[in-house]
Formats: sequence, C-alpha cells, structure tokens
Amino acid sequence: MVDLTLAMRPHARIGLDTAVFIYLIDTASPFSAIAADMFQQLNQQSMTGITSVLTLTELLVKPLQRGRRGLAARYEALVRSIPG
Repeated sequence: MVDLTLAMRPHARIGLDTAVFIYLIDTASPFSAIAADMFQQLNQQSMTGITSVLTLTELLVKPLQRGRRGLAARYEALVRSIPG
C-alpha cells in the first residue's frame, strides 16, 4: 500500500472529491482513518487542498432530502472549517 504522506509530499495542491469528505464524516468507513490522516497532513504541510461547490452540494443532498437541516448545517460547517 502507498504511504499517503509520501504520496502527498511532492504536491503543492491536491484536489479533494466528495468521497474523501464522506470518509472523513463516516467514522465507520474502512477509509475513515486514511481520510482523517490526509486532512491532518494538509494542516501540517505547505500544501493546499481544493474542492468544488459540487462537493458541498453532494454532501448536503441526502440530509436535506431527509429533512435533516441540522445535519446538513454541520456538514457544511465542517467543510468550510477545514484549513488549507
């Protein structure tokens, strides 16, 4: 398996798709720890992570469809609070 820290090191900017945020939120996912590590690396290194408004939209669709506005607000706050 590739060491995530080593793989990220040569890059100044990385793109983050919706799945990475879902893995960060869903702590039961087998990829949750890897996603958390990736965001930790973003915070510690001189690189930036970018995503699109589409990612935020995709994260909010299910909670809003189910009438869970509070959950949607927490997801949005999480995404907006991530530095880098």
